[in-house]
Formats: sequence, structure tokens, C-alpha cells
Amino acid sequence: MRGEAVGSSAGGEQPKFTAILHTEGGYTPVIVKFSERAGTPAAQRWSDLLRCEHLASDILRAHGIAAAESELLESDGRVFLQSTRFDRTPVLGRRGFVSLAAVDAAYFGHGRIDWWSFAPQLQRDGWLSDADAQRLRVCGWFGALIGNNDMHLGNAGLMLDDALPLALAPIYDMLPMAFRPAASGEVVERAYVVPLPTPDQRDDWRAAAGMAVQFWERVIEDVHVSAAFHSIARDALAQVTRALPRIG
Repeated sequence: MRGEAVGSSAGGEQPKFTAILHTEGGYTPVIVKFSERAGTPAAQRWSDLLRCEHLASDILRAHGIAAAESELLESDGRVFLQSTRFDRTPVLGRRGFVSLAAVDAAYFGHGRIDWWSFAPQLQRDGWLSDADAQRLRVCGWFGALIGNNDMHLGNAGLMLDDALPLALAPIYDMLPMAFRPAASGEVVERAYVVPLPTPDQRDDWRAAAGMAVQFWERVIEDVHVSAAFHSIARDALAQVTRALPRIG
């Protein structure tokens, strides 16, 4: 935070830090992601992406899918996304959580697999209920439809309990990572291509596509999002809208 490169002890590409807020109701553990200080194309793009992550969580919750609660803050030319930790309690305790990457490494061995492909296997082996397996499939398609190309198994998980099935953890790190700046800081122009389902995936895809339409509409309406990212959102919205009638 003193002009030096900041890494992430919590994993992921975006710089972040953890904190504990002392409130009247107890303590609120949070993870805070932040953009570079305003003034560069990369800073603007990360600002746009953090706003997109906040909007994506709102859309998921509006459709009955648990997602990390977040709040946007601005200070000193930076945008901060403050997310309440679902693996912590207001009295500084912990809630058991295991990533799908850990489950996969211990019991399946895929390494990399789409969420909609892994969900039926987790359902078959009793890890997920039918309802949560369907939610995971839909979230996989939602992420693909909003340009999230960073949906590895470390970005989804289960809440630990005494018996199976386990509850799907709130969705987190859901944002259009396909449009993130390059490691060099350059903002590279990338085309959005709408992902399409196989026939047996149509119902989940259509559910996710309806949510993706709402997401891109919200991005376009957000006056704090840059004109360049508005253009990306308009193109993505047009492609998803055109694809919907074809996927019957």
C-alpha cells in the first residue's frame, strides 16, 4: 500500500487484504480487494471488474443462489470491494469450508473440469443435493456467459458438516476475468464469444442466460463503469440475447 506491489495471501490474481470490523453486533471478518490508484487503463479496468463482481453477486442472490455479500467503497483514487467472509462467525469463530479443488484432488483427480460437468459427479457420489448440483451447473454457465474464464475448482466449495450431502458454499470471485489486464498492465482488447450448450445442457444454460442478460444490462446502466467496458457489455448482451431464442 506504499506504492509497492501488493500480493494476495488469500489466493487469486487481484490484490487483497483481510480485516475484522468491530460492529455493534460483534465482529465482521472481511476480505477486501482493491484496484490500482486511478490514472492508468489497468486501474480503470480493475475498477470496472470489481464493480462487475459486486453486480454478479447481486444477480445470483436475486435468483436464490447464495453469493458472497459485498460492498463497494472508494478512497484515494482506488475502488475497494469489501466482502463479508462466510467462513467466519461474528464471534471470531470459523465455519468449515472445503474447496472443490480439494475434493477433486482427494476423490476424483480431474485437475481442471467445468463446473457443469463436475456437478453431476458430486451429486452422484452424495456430496451435493440435487438442488445444489443444479445451482452449481447454472453458476458454471452464468460465469461462462459473463466472461469469467477463471472458474477453476478453487473458486467454488462446500460448507463442512457432519454428514453428506454438504451445502454448496456461497459463490465468490464471480466476475468477467476474460477482460482483466495482462500481467504487464496492458489492457488487451478481447472479443466476447457466447458459449453454447449441448442439448442436454439447454435448461441450465437458459436459466443462466437469463441471469447473464440481467447482469450485462446492470453493467451498462452503471454510470461508474467506463465507456470502454460499457462497449464490451453491449456486445455481450447482444450476443446472449440473439442466442437465447435459438436454444429451445
